Amino acid sequence: MQSKYDYTEEPGTNVPDYSLTYERSSSPSPVNHTPATENEDDQELEASPSLSSGQQKHEHKNRGCFRGWGLEIFSLFIAISAFISLITVLKKADNLPIIDWIFLLSLNAVVSALSVTMRTLLAFAIGSCLGQGKWAWFKKRQGSLSRFIAFDNASRGPLGCVSLIMVLESRYWASLGAWVTLLLLILDPCVQSLITYKGQIDIMGQNDSRIPKATRLDVGQWSREHASAYGIDTENHFLNTYHIFPDVGIATISVLGFVNTSTSQPSKPPSVSCQTGNCTWPIYSSLGVCSTCFDISEHITKDKGFGMPDVSVLSPCHDSSVTFAANYTTYSVPYDSGRPLLIQNTDGFANRSWCLPRSRVGLSAAFRPNETYSFANSTSLLASFVVLQLPNNYWDYQITIEDSMPKATECALEYCGRVYEAVVRNGDIAESTILESTSAVIDSFQPTGEYSRELLDVFQRKYGNFVSDMTLMAFTEIGNGAPLLERNDLQMEIPITANVPEHVQRVFNITQTSIVTMMRTLADSTTLESITYALSNSTNVIATFDNAAHLLSNRMREIDGSMAYGSSEQWVTYTHVQWRFLALPIVVVVAGCLFVIGTILDSTRLQLETKKTDLLSTLITVVDPETRAFLRKEKRGKDKDEDKVLAKVDKEEDGLVLRFFK
Repeated sequence: MQSKYDYTEEPGTNVPDYSLTYERSSSPSPVNHTPATENEDDQELEASPSLSSGQQKHEHKNRGCFRGWGLEIFSLFIAISAFISLITVLKKADNLPIIDWIFLLSLNAVVSALSVTMRTLLAFAIGSCLGQGKWAWFKKRQGSLSRFIAFDNASRGPLGCVSLIMVLESRYWASLGAWVTLLLLILDPCVQSLITYKGQIDIMGQNDSRIPKATRLDVGQWSREHASAYGIDTENHFLNTYHIFPDVGIATISVLGFVNTSTSQPSKPPSVSCQTGNCTWPIYSSLGVCSTCFDISEHITKDKGFGMPDVSVLSPCHDSSVTFAANYTTYSVPYDSGRPLLIQNTDGFANRSWCLPRSRVGLSAAFRPNETYSFANSTSLLASFVVLQLPNNYWDYQITIEDSMPKATECALEYCGRVYEAVVRNGDIAESTILESTSAVIDSFQPTGEYSRELLDVFQRKYGNFVSDMTLMAFTEIGNGAPLLERNDLQMEIPITANVPEHVQRVFNITQTSIVTMMRTLADSTTLESITYALSNSTNVIATFDNAAHLLSNRMREIDGSMAYGSSEQWVTYTHVQWRFLALPIVVVVAGCLFVIGTILDSTRLQLETKKTDLLSTLITVVDPETRAFLRKEKRGKDKDEDKVLAKVDKEEDGLVLRFFK
């Protein structure tokens, strides 16, 4: 009689022959088992009640095609819903400012929760299908016991899936579920890489940021005293005499602009309003003062003398009661300004000189363009300064004064129209000048008196283009006043050819009062001495004049009070979704769903009971003592090779039966 553990194909039953087939010996001999001594567990198992054949048959008939898969189908539905929700959340959050995310949980927390839900439920469904897969596999074909164990282990975790992939060599349907289970392990890094954050500056409000600009200049005061006749060009002309009162702020800035500014950056504009700390302004213009410098060292003259070098007011010998005679050297620049421009000292090194100048520079100022070297055609000259400097190696006692090579620089301060662009970043303003124009409107600054037109022609023939009128007379008081020729406003313009937006103001007015009082301040001997001492400490004369021009421009902007309006901005952090990292989750979800659905349909087609990973179902299938004894014997065998033990699932009247044989 043949043993119940020998496998024999039943007549009329066709078992599909797949690529993985185990050949049976030509004369398979039945495996005879000696009944093993039953232990307590076996006795308890034998004593446990079993379902009758009739009851199992009745239950099998009433089971639908998806009976037993409800939990897996529900898990799959929830996993797909979580994945769709994840995509929906990501789409809504893409390019969304963080401050606009109003959900109770953070975006990362929501994405993580949906990802864990999707991954956990999908892994559960795939694990159940892998457990059911072993019954479908051995229903279709016979195979080694090691494969049965590999299927069972794969349904319990990733390590078992690795074993199943190696056993099946990725050539069978069940391998798809194992691969998906492994890919679920790297799903979290992909999901975490989906969200990135990037900050940028965004406009928060329009016309809520302000920066001052000057559209017109009207500073200082004067008071008319009387009219007097003055001889000009051999003729007598009547001019009004005025008391002049300069603006205190302008007078102060005129000196402060030259003090300790040789290496400083251009001054920042005053009274800037930017509530968010980040603002931008459209291009705007403002009235200001511009600085231009030229090297005129070729005009320096060198003279030798014998006696006392006491001409310069900055020489200690100028007001000394001691007299002496010595060889001395004088460097000078001819400048028709009424103030001698020279530096002189006794010959030799500076530390051995008798009349070492109190200042390292000589300074003189001119207010008429025709009195300058470089600005004869200026129509907006405020003041021109010539700075005469001895080289540093003379002051460092390295060379004598007679061997020195002095340098002369002519710098002009002119009224001008400035075009700016400004931006505030993190509370720090950066304003840059993109255009400067010193052009005056041709018909502006015209005389207003009865004989003024005729008198202006006389001035222009004698002095050329100018805005200072009778400079020497205006700044040398005659009695208690200064004679002036009344004029209307001087107008500065930005040329039409300039490439600036249409909204930019192009014409700016400057009153005659402003011009006269500012010139009076700069022509004052005390002011000139202060500027001279300030330039003596400067290492960069050009930068010093440029800074002085910026400070005067800023003061003019403060006085006028006009504003340029801009937009407030704020640093906003945006959420960006890296959609390319969603490719792997899509592949995993689609593959997992296909595997679960395919396994359920395959199990239904084979009319298998839904056993999945149920251990009790496995025990019921092979619960008889002879089978346990057979497996114990094989397990205790010397070779312990599970591949020598074959398994096959058969269907009997009372359910599935798992048979083992060699």
